[in-house]
Amino acid sequence: MSLYAEKIAQNDAKIAQLEKSIENSKAKRKKLIEENEHLSYLSIVEEYKCEGHDLLEILKHEHEQAEKLKAEKQRNECISELTGQPVSDSHNHNAYSG
Repeated sequence: MSLYAEKIAQNDAKIAQLEKSIENSKAKRKKLIEENEHLSYLSIVEEYKCEGHDLLEILKHEHEQAEKLKAEKQRNECISELTGQPVSDSHNHNAYSG
């Protein structure tokens, strides 16, 4: 029986070491993720040449514009499906009215 007990103790020690290693790896991973988030922010600040509230306003405006373009694309696709013709001018909102 002592042979098995000794092997169990060795395995328990290995398990404990692996758990410690996993925790260390998780901490390193978290730190790298946080660093990447900060670097991403700095990249955006550099690209838009502003930060804080001004940056938030710019990103909000760009998001709104993207949503409008997405809605327009969906509208054009619906018109194309209904008419069987592609919408050639995405800026001409009255192309198929009347």
